[in-house]
Amino acid sequence: MLKNKFYYVAVLTLLLVIGFLATTFISYLVARDSLSRPITEEALPLTSDNIYSDIQRDLLTPVLISSLMAQDSFMRNWVTQGEQNPRHIREYLGEIQHKYDTVTAFFVSEKTRHYYHRDGVIKIVRQDDPADA
Repeated sequence: MLKNKFYYVAVLTLLLVIGFLATTFISYLVARDSLSRPITEEALPLTSDNIYSDIQRDLLTPVLISSLMAQDSFMRNWVTQGEQNPRHIREYLGEIQHKYDTVTAFFVSEKTRHYYHRDGVIKIVRQDDPADA
């Protein structure tokens, strides 16, 4: 009789342990799935969209401004007329910097190799200068 009691207690204990382990494992799987689904379906796409928007804003703004400068009739006329009176280009670059709220605005002439900034000609760009490479 004592053996039967021990046997039943051992079987009942084993069943309870297996039941608790199975319940814990199933709860873990359900919790993992319920937490990972919103992350992969909502949070990650939003994060990637935000990163893409930031990169796009940081890269497209300078490209847009330089494109506008390249198409600007004042800029084209000033260059084709021989880059007379650097004061005009300094004022123009100052206005570009102010209008688009940029850190700086500059123009480098292919013809004269002058590096124009709103403060004037900063330097003459040279091919043999490693800083200008």
